[in-house]
Amino acid sequence: MVTNANNQPMDMNEHRRLRILELRKWACGDVTARMAEKIRRTDSYVSRMLYEEGKEGKKRVGIKMINLLEDAFNLCSGWLDLPLGTPIMATSTDGFSPPHVAEPTNGVRTPPHQIIWPFNLLAYGRLTALQRTLGPKRYHEAIKDLDRQLDIVLTKWESEGEELKKRARASA
Repeated sequence: MVTNANNQPMDMNEHRRLRILELRKWACGDVTARMAEKIRRTDSYVSRMLYEEGKEGKKRVGIKMINLLEDAFNLCSGWLDLPLGTPIMATSTDGFSPPHVAEPTNGVRTPPHQIIWPFNLLAYGRLTALQRTLGPKRYHEAIKDLDRQLDIVLTKWESEGEELKKRARASA
């Protein structure tokens, strides 16, 4: 069992169905045919995976399909089991790639097509565990605090980068 945004119990199969709906929306423009093409299945098959529980003809999402989705969309392992709303995080073959991040809109981040998590010490799993521990309100406060701290450090490194550019122009 997993919990929804209100910390209410949710069946794992339903959770995965909702995550696949998010994936279809974010990575396929909410078009079932695009998702079907990406995973080499028929539109009908993908539609039936997205049927609500109890609807006749529903397809369950098993381990093989989870692996297929993770591979086809270059998702991090276990992405379907992360909390609803967790952005897509791609795996990186080179060990590090710059993140592709959507711009915030009214303080709410629109999930991007891909995020490659560049942090080692601040593992994404730690954040999701913190969310479960703190609950939605306190987690939001924690994220705001982390955001402020990261902004301070990023500003420091941006200044250093500007200084390096100035030195390079002066020596050219």
